Amino acid sequence: MLIATSNGRSVKRLGIAIIILTGLGIALLRQAGDGEKDRAIDNKKESPKPLRRQEEGVKRATSPNSRSYTVGEVDPRFRITRQKLLKLIEEATQVWETPVQARLFRYDSSAGLKINLRFDERQAAVIEARRIKSRINLNGKSFDELKQRYDIQIERVERLEARFKSDDSTFNRKLQTYNEEVRTWNDAGGVPPDKIASVERERSQLENMKQVVDNQRDKLNDLITRVNGLADSLKAIAAKHNLAVEYYNNQFITVREFEIGVWNGREINIFEFENDNDLRSTLVHEFGHVLGFGHVDDPKAVMYYKLGRQNLKHIRLTEDDLKLLFAKFPGPS
Repeated sequence: MLIATSNGRSVKRLGIAIIILTGLGIALLRQAGDGEKDRAIDNKKESPKPLRRQEEGVKRATSPNSRSYTVGEVDPRFRITRQKLLKLIEEATQVWETPVQARLFRYDSSAGLKINLRFDERQAAVIEARRIKSRINLNGKSFDELKQRYDIQIERVERLEARFKSDDSTFNRKLQTYNEEVRTWNDAGGVPPDKIASVERERSQLENMKQVVDNQRDKLNDLITRVNGLADSLKAIAAKHNLAVEYYNNQFITVREFEIGVWNGREINIFEFENDNDLRSTLVHEFGHVLGFGHVDDPKAVMYYKLGRQNLKHIRLTEDDLKLLFAKFPGPS
């Protein structure tokens, strides 16, 4: 069973600090003069068909305890095709299967375990909330439009930040090695003539690497500035339409602590979802129950009883989830 909470459905990360990191200077050869340089871094109805699995280079044996599933009732008011649902189901099962490199679930059109999308007042509330939210705007920009742009830019920030940190770490590691080498030569009276050319090549390579890292820092800081601008716009919308936003949050989010997905021992029933990420995460949670797992205490875990603090865009098992999984399905040796 999984219930919804406001965490994870409200605007996240509305403030990001500008990144400014400091690296070491490149040591100068004695011939060029002593000293260092400083740098700043900163519904068309479709018949369900089994989908081809993405094996990611790993051959997975089917577990003897695997469960067969099929798609049952899909209310058209959810506006999702069976084929799209099957794709999300497949992605959800792989979250559990990848760590143990085994197929724990398999599609079978005649299976007794059905995944149903059953429409009631819960999904009706999600649709109504979406309608209200789309009418909240600032200078012609809707809340939804700005939030979508914000989310896209946040993902770009995360990718650029990861690459920047990796390249900056590599640069500083090589820089430290170079500086120690040059200082050793300088302490010994200077670089021998037969070593000058190679040391100068190293220095030139480091200068090029420094330029690349500096450029990455500038691009990252520029993007962060723009993301913070979008965050300010979102906060301005919330301030300008305080009553509407408060109504949206309280009426459709905060008080909706009820079952959005249920495994009843025979089938999985999904009663509400806002988007693909939301549905996929709910499916991952319910498949955990199908495997026999209960709830855990970590709010970020897949098997926590509320949907909110998990990374819905990139749903992953936490340490608590993996303990449950490996206790029942030992991983590859």
